[in-house]
Amino acid sequence: MAERNPHWQPDVLTIVLRFNIQHQPTASAKIHPTMNRAQPASGTSKLRVVVNCTLMKIEYVILADGAQAVGGKLYILGGGWNVFYAQAFPAPINIGLGVNVSYTSNETGMTYPWSVTITDEAGIPIVPEMNGQVQIPQLPPGLPSVAVNRLPLAMQIGLAVPRPSKYTITVRFGDSTVNTDFNAIFVRAAPAATPPDMPEPNADEPRN
Repeated sequence: MAERNPHWQPDVLTIVLRFNIQHQPTASAKIHPTMNRAQPASGTSKLRVVVNCTLMKIEYVILADGAQAVGGKLYILGGGWNVFYAQAFPAPINIGLGVNVSYTSNETGMTYPWSVTITDEAGIPIVPEMNGQVQIPQLPPGLPSVAVNRLPLAMQIGLAVPRPSKYTITVRFGDSTVNTDFNAIFVRAAPAATPPDMPEPNADEPRN
């Protein structure tokens, strides 16, 4: 066995390449034609395989009252909240999720699995996991092939919040995961506002 050179230090890129080459893609994802060879690639081909496996990621997740993805844009209504007030529990709520995923031309046509889970502070799901697949589209015309494009996605979720607690929403696309959370808080019903008593007009006073 050859002795290891004590002066040799692997660079960061070498470590990243080794880690990602050993990583296996999810079973439900379609593999790009350049990645389905059993024999290991060499030179720049090895780097290309790593790029295809790791570039797709979630840029952000926003919590909203409503969210729609139309024409390559996210339309958000009441976005950015993290506190939910209710006077009784279980309490119905309608959650909009706006998600932005980035990708490159190397990933067009590939299919990635996605999932959304909502759990309480103990990590117990309060609704069944939502999941499916999304296919990466072609880059818009005129965009350089090396550019990173973004794919907006939106989801509406209706559920009943069981009790006051902190809840975590976990969004996964491929190997990319982002968490966001909100707090459900109990509040007492505010007393109904009553208008002040108005004095009766004096019959002797002229009326306008």
